Amino acid sequence: MSNPKPTPPPPPPLPNSKPLPPPQKLRLLCLHGYRTSGAIMKEQLAKAKWNEVIDDIVDLTFMNAWWPATGPSDVKESYNPPYYEWYQANEDFSEVYGLDESMVHLNKTINENGPFDGLLAFSQGAVLACALIGLQEKGLKFVDAPKFGRIVVVGGATSKAIPLKPAYFDPISCPSLHFIGEQDGTRKKAELLVKKFNGAIVVRHPGGRVVPKLGLLLKHSEIFLQDKCQNQYKSKSKQLCCFMQISFWRLDTT
Repeated sequence: MSNPKPTPPPPPPLPNSKPLPPPQKLRLLCLHGYRTSGAIMKEQLAKAKWNEVIDDIVDLTFMNAWWPATGPSDVKESYNPPYYEWYQANEDFSEVYGLDESMVHLNKTINENGPFDGLLAFSQGAVLACALIGLQEKGLKFVDAPKFGRIVVVGGATSKAIPLKPAYFDPISCPSLHFIGEQDGTRKKAELLVKKFNGAIVVRHPGGRVVPKLGLLLKHSEIFLQDKCQNQYKSKSKQLCCFMQISFWRLDTT
């Protein structure tokens, strides 16, 4: 009877092996809603559980609009002042005032605190952010700033204002993720905005023009995160978010 072959020893550890560097977070600049503030938007996202879902992959920078609110805020019962607005408008929103100052303020913030990978914007901030993306693509605004690679839109709309209309003359190619409330009174404007973007991803929720609870929307869903660190992480759970392409149970792709 022959003796069994001895088991070979385990291979030696690789010399000078180093742990992988920590993942780099996606940086998004946040533009708040009408007559609110950066601090209020931060709190709105926290209440809606966004932090619990995206904190590991996204670094959010909140800023205030240039103009102090020129009238009462709709959120005054829930959030403390000060309140700000990005611009003022006439009754049908065909004319806007104070837009130039807001653009200068935005450009300064981007230059001093950027670069940013993209924008996350709500309500009036989303109207301005989407127009900004379109104008930048067409070489009409922010030509010296790095191009934004993606935008997350909550309760957005197109603008009738003449200075912003050129943003939508051609489809916008920037990857976009749109949250639209079924009870939002301006929902038709939000739907129109989606059509201005190529390959937009739309997530519908049962609320109004609010920041939806992201944790609930992510139930039965899968987040696909694109790598941003020279393909260091191969598994989906460890990849970085270059842009969140989210497959929801109520997803609508247009």
